[in-house]
Amino acid sequence: MDVGLQILLTDHRPGVGFNWSKTIGESLVIYTESAFRRGRDQLIVVNGEVTSPSSGWIPNSVIGSNYTFANALNLIIEYQHNGAGYSASEWRAIKTSTESTLLDIYGPGALSAFTLLGQYNNIIGHNPLRQNYAFVRFSHPNWLMDGESSVLWLKNLDDGSYVLRARWDKDFGNSYKFGIMAETLRGSSWSEFGIRPWEWSLVTDIAWYF
Repeated sequence: MDVGLQILLTDHRPGVGFNWSKTIGESLVIYTESAFRRGRDQLIVVNGEVTSPSSGWIPNSVIGSNYTFANALNLIIEYQHNGAGYSASEWRAIKTSTESTLLDIYGPGALSAFTLLGQYNNIIGHNPLRQNYAFVRFSHPNWLMDGESSVLWLKNLDDGSYVLRARWDKDFGNSYKFGIMAETLRGSSWSEFGIRPWEWSLVTDIAWYF
């Protein structure tokens, strides 16, 4: 069994972290990593306003297990929670303001509306929602033509959206490596994974070694 404790001392935002893991038999590992920080970073909401400061302790935790089967198939199951991002009410404020601004682009205030939309795109693209996830990943080191394969599923437990991703990589001699990844994102129009303008994608990549 492994146990660790970390303490952060600062003027305004101290924190404490804890990690624990235990191996059961030869195949199963259960673990947790948790951190608590006083307050959170302020985030832009709308029109330059920022989120209210918080003096509470904000959790960032992972609880999971890792199991390796006899055929080398590996399974990871985790619950992930990070309370530092946007709350549901803050996200609704962004959604309402964005929808209102979209209507304004066809009126006399179009220039200002386009400026605001640029700000909202930055908010949506770079600032996180609070995370409340279920995560599952299967992987095998030499499945399907002796390539390394993995399938992962990440579900937002708050809004029901999810991402499903499969990847396969194979080394060809010592010269190069080929990879292919397929991904689908599903959810309602304003959910975390449904807000993106595509439902599926396919990516290939090649790496050369010199």
